[in-house]
Amino acid sequence: MNLFVLALLALSPVRANDACRALEQAKEGAAQMPSVPPAPAALLAGPDARVLIVGALTFVWEDSLDDAANVFFHSFDRDGRQDTVLLDLLVARGVPRDHIELVQDEGATRANIRAALARLNAASKPEEHLFVYYTGHGYKSAGRFYLAAYDSCQNDVSSGWSAASLIEDVEKDFKGSDAIVAVEACYSAIFAKEAAAGAKRVNFGILASTSENASSTAEWTFTEAILAALRGEKGFDQDADGKISFGELGAGMTSDMNRYAGQSAVVATTGKFDVRSIVAAEKK
Repeated sequence: MNLFVLALLALSPVRANDACRALEQAKEGAAQMPSVPPAPAALLAGPDARVLIVGALTFVWEDSLDDAANVFFHSFDRDGRQDTVLLDLLVARGVPRDHIELVQDEGATRANIRAALARLNAASKPEEHLFVYYTGHGYKSAGRFYLAAYDSCQNDVSSGWSAASLIEDVEKDFKGSDAIVAVEACYSAIFAKEAAAGAKRVNFGILASTSENASSTAEWTFTEAILAALRGEKGFDQDADGKISFGELGAGMTSDMNRYAGQSAVVATTGKFDVRSIVAAEKK
């Protein structure tokens, strides 16, 4: 599988300069692909989208483990959470509510997360695309990447939702050919490497909040950038064509993560995922 990073650490604090640089990298990668026009319908909108939103902000072991030898996950402040804002926005963009699985907090066990993805895969159609969004803790073991579920403990990697299992489940059971995965968690860029190794049939577009060796902010900067792009806010449409592409979303997101969180976010693709695919029209 081909994998290229669209943007890493932006050097300028100004979004426009950062986004232009990342967008040029996106265009260079796109130039290597067959020349096909972007899909007429926006991604992450309408009835052709299937969506899994996982907001893992609470963890069972935090209050029950007081042994310093155990490594557990601290919970996040649930005030001002943006995962539910993302759900509402996707519904407003025409995604049917029954095409969206929302798994949060105490309900976000490993079994429940995988069951929700299985339901989406089973109901999917060949013309549809998948969007998987996760916010919470990421951790790694032996070079592999895991997303923490409500019932996860770092001492037991099998209790986590592994990137490998997510990719395998989508590859095996999702009937469409394109999937976007957005991960707001520590070490999340490792997901891009695992997708490059494991993706065969499905084309992945990956948004990761930070690099493979860095922690991620507990703020909602990453998610807020995605929301801003999907709303068509100014500053993302770098080629001034009135539309915001996946590549432009990624460029704006990496700029915001550097400017506001000091993080090196990553955008990557596998296979034939087209960075020119449209995600929103810019507001007039």
